Order: sequence, then C-alpha cells, then structure tokens
Amino acid sequence: MSSPDRSTPDPDTRNDRRGLFRFGCLGWSLILLTVLPLLIAGSMGLWWKRRQTLANQAVTDRLQTLSAQGLPIDAISLQTYYNRSTTNHGRDLWRSIRDQLNSEPFATSLGNVLIAVDEKEIPLPGKPYPADKEVQQFLDDNAEFFRKIDQWLDADTHFRVEVDFRDFDTVFDQFGDQRNLARVLRVKARHAIHHGDSVSAHQALRNGIFFARGQEKSPLLISHLVRIAVESVVMDSVGMSLEADTLDQSQLSDLLQAIDALDSSAESLRNAIIGERAFALDNFNRDVFADEDLFFDKPDRLQRTLGGHATDKLSAIDSFELWLRAVSDDLVKDAPLLLDIADQQSQSLQQLNVFQQAERCVSATLTPPIQMSVLAFLRNEHQRRLVRTAIAARLYRHQESRWPQTVDELQRVGLDPKSVHPSGDRPFGIHEQADGTLLVWGFDPTTDYSAFSELVPTPTEPPDLTLNPDRDMVIRISTKPQENE
Repeated sequence: MSSPDRSTPDPDTRNDRRGLFRFGCLGWSLILLTVLPLLIAGSMGLWWKRRQTLANQAVTDRLQTLSAQGLPIDAISLQTYYNRSTTNHGRDLWRSIRDQLNSEPFATSLGNVLIAVDEKEIPLPGKPYPADKEVQQFLDDNAEFFRKIDQWLDADTHFRVEVDFRDFDTVFDQFGDQRNLARVLRVKARHAIHHGDSVSAHQALRNGIFFARGQEKSPLLISHLVRIAVESVVMDSVGMSLEADTLDQSQLSDLLQAIDALDSSAESLRNAIIGERAFALDNFNRDVFADEDLFFDKPDRLQRTLGGHATDKLSAIDSFELWLRAVSDDLVKDAPLLLDIADQQSQSLQQLNVFQQAERCVSATLTPPIQMSVLAFLRNEHQRRLVRTAIAARLYRHQESRWPQTVDELQRVGLDPKSVHPSGDRPFGIHEQADGTLLVWGFDPTTDYSAFSELVPTPTEPPDLTLNPDRDMVIRISTKPQENE
C-alpha cells in the first residue's frame, strides 16, 4: 500500500487557510472602516481645537490691547464708553417730550397734520397750501410742547438716551420718537418759512441741527443712520429758507456755525465703527445664532457647528481694525479705500473653501452693513458741504449785494473753500443763471452705480435740470426774497 503524498495539501486544510485569510481581510477591513475614520475625525478635532486655542489667545491679547487704550470691547464697556461722551442733561425733558409724542391725542393730531402735509408739501412764500390753517392750529395748540423742545436743545449737548447695549430692542425704541420729532420740527420750520417768520424758522432749524448733533456720540451704526436721516431733513429745510431768503445775516451766521460745530463725518464714522465692534464682540459671548435676522440666509448645520468661535471672533476683530485704519480725517478721501477694503473682504471670503466660510459665517455678516453705512455717511458729508456753500453764498449776497462767482470768494464770509471741496481741487459748483438766480450744485456720489465699491466721479459742470428740475443736491437762491402771501 502506497503512502499518501505529503506535498499535496489536504482539501480541508486548504479550505481552513482560505477561511482564515478571508476572515483576516474582513477583520482588517472592518478595522480600517471603523478605526481609520475615528482617527481622522480625532486628528481633525485636535487640529481644530488647537486652531481655536491659538485664535482664542490672539483674541485675548487683542482685547486686552483695546481695553488698555480705553476702547470698548463688550456691552458693559460700551455703556461706559457711551456715558463718558454724553450727558444726562435734559434727560427728564426728553422723557417728557417722548411721553407727549406717544400720547394718543398728540399722536393723532400730529398724524393728521403729517398726512395733510405729505399730500401737498408746504411751499415757498406766495403759494397757498391747503393744510395752512390746520398746521397753524397744531402749532398753537402745542406751544408749550415747542417751548419744552427749545429748553431741551438750547444747551447744545450730546444727550444720552436710555439704552441697554445687551438688548437691541432698547436701541430701536428710540428711533420712532427721534424720527417723529424731526418731522415735527420740519413742519414748524417750513410753515414759518412759508409765512416769512424768520424768528420761528431760525429757532426750528437751529433745534433741528442741535437735535442731530445731540445724537453724534451714539456708538452704533444704525443709530447714526437715524441721525443722518434727521440731519438730512433739517438740511432740506435750511435749503428752503435760503431759497426764500427768510433769515437775516446773524441768523444765517448762527446756522453756519451750528453746522460747522457738528462732528466731522469721518469722526462720526470712526466712533460708530468702534461702538459696532464692541457690540459685535459682545454677541460672541452669547448664542450668536439666536438672532437669525443678522444673516442673509438661515445658518446651516455646518455654519452653526464651526461658526461663532474664536477664529470667527478674531476675523471680526481684524475686519474692524482694517476699517478703522482706513478712516482718517476726510471721509470723501477715505471712502474709496473703505469700500475697496469691504469689496476685497467679500471677494476673499468667496475664495475660501466651504469649511473656512462656515468658520467665518458670523464675521462675514459685518461687511455689508459697513459698506452701506460708508455710503450713507459719504452722502451726508456731501449734503453738509452743499448746504454750507449755499448759506455762505446767501451771506455773501447780503454783504456784497451780488452773487459770488467762485467758491473761493466765500472766504469773505468766513467759509474755507477747502472745506467744501468734494474731491481733489473741484469745488461744488456756483452758477449764476440768466434770471439772476444762483444755482448751488453738488452731487450724490453714491447713486447711478449698483456696485458698492464704485462711486460717481466728481462732475465738472452744473447738472441739466431740464428733465429733473427737483434734482437732489441742488439749491436755487433767488435774487430777491419772495413776497409773503
């Protein structure tokens, strides 16, 4: 009997070896499929945590530096910063004024007057308007209210409003009353101009300027946008008084001085950005996703996971620092750089991968408001320069019995020509028309372009008013005062 060939594996042995091999492969596969992702996730988690630790240390260092400079870094220090630059003078008067603005009888009466005036604007002298008697009755019935306003604004101070910078609703609560008071002063001023009442017109215009000035130290962008709106209403009424030649030389000089006393647009913007930085940084101390209105789109899960942490906060600090460095003492010169910085930030964000974008989702919401605010501040600066030029031109007419031919001639009435140059060496235009009317023309650098980063170039010739006789940034000043009705 022959012995078995030991070189040939037994079939059962071969099957066992194959089974062990398959089991080993399966085991390693399971290990790779379970452990490797965990290792990768763990490594990513450690990397991200390390990244946040470094960013958090950088944030701490930056905040300590800002605090050492006396700058606000959160809601508490922002309140201190705001209180330091404002006064409680007239607090009770402002509270009383607000109470009356919100009282049902006054609000109803004011609403009726505003509706009547909105339907047909109060015109220049010599042109009747339907709401004349109704407006006069409103002014007579509330004479004590207007005396209270005179008393409150006579001090010409930066008044403090009652706000809690941890609660944005307390900021919004002030806006409606501020807007309504501005509209009340506008009605009084234009009604007085229509009737040639220089004393009442001057007082209302002066109060309007002081009211806008009183809000200059508010440390939030949105508050400044309201202030700019209030100031714009006053400047329009000043323009009407110049067209009608309502005010005498001393009253004109007083208004010019009041406008000159306003904080520069650059200073106001810097103050607003400083306050906005503290307000934004304080939000990082809470649930930054609690208010979804801050975001253009509802934050997704990735953004909620990666955003709002130290890297996001550091990115916000960097952005504010760039904007503040770009603000000097002349907003007209600074605006292109500010808009370019904001534009570059938006483009840089688009170039990041989806994870990096999510990591900066909160700080990314800061750029659009800054862009829009710069445009609003810039337009406000141009309107100021236009009105100051027009006041000086009317003063010049009173003193010299003729119109100035160039802006440089306005030095005779105390206006520095350089202070009204919108850009370079191009001043706002002064053009005497054939009928003897002086056309004082400026321009709005923020219109005609859809892109935030583009501004309208400075024009060199007066605008064509044929198609749009009521064009903004134009004030017509007649040679002689118009006859009162």
